[in-house]
Amino acid sequence: MNGRNASLSGCNQHGFTLIEAMISLALTSLLLLGGMKLATTALFQHRAVNEHYAFWQQMSVASHILRQELHKAGYNGQKGQSARLAGCETILSVSPDHHSLAFTYLKNKEGSEYQTIAYQKKKNQLVLCEKVTSQPVSLNEALASTQMAPCYPVFDSRSITIGRFDAQITVLKNSADVPVLDVLNLTLSASSVMHPELIWSQVIQQPLRNWR
Repeated sequence: MNGRNASLSGCNQHGFTLIEAMISLALTSLLLLGGMKLATTALFQHRAVNEHYAFWQQMSVASHILRQELHKAGYNGQKGQSARLAGCETILSVSPDHHSLAFTYLKNKEGSEYQTIAYQKKKNQLVLCEKVTSQPVSLNEALASTQMAPCYPVFDSRSITIGRFDAQITVLKNSADVPVLDVLNLTLSASSVMHPELIWSQVIQQPLRNWR
């Protein structure tokens, strides 16, 4: 009897059937696929947030640096005088198409080196030219890229496209019609290559320091 009961007990013990195993495998696969989809979505969202932040940060930093440089425009180190590009009447010079601007300033009071800064829009990029010379150069020379002082893009063309770079100068005069202050009106806009819906735009109205 004991042997018979043991035999019957053993018959009642069995593992998963093939159908049960297949159902279990299918459910596990669905859970894994769902988890992978959620993880992938979260990864793309995280990457998009980082790209958005990087875009805004690059544009904000570039705008801040431009304002800092504009603050130095015309500095000559000598009271009653201002540094200007050769042949230019205003402290800051703008090209006829309004897509380029340039200015110069003395690097230090003791020296005779002039730092020239020029920005110009070429196609969909903003190009920066920097030169150090013993005498002020002309607007065309400031915008020229040379072997000793090559011009270079401000932004990576693979990530940022420049939409507008329009510069105009307004000369403010007093009641006697004498010029007293130059004001730069600069419109700058850009978009992200990876996310075209991201558009950064700013209108800079910067009074130029009167070193005269």
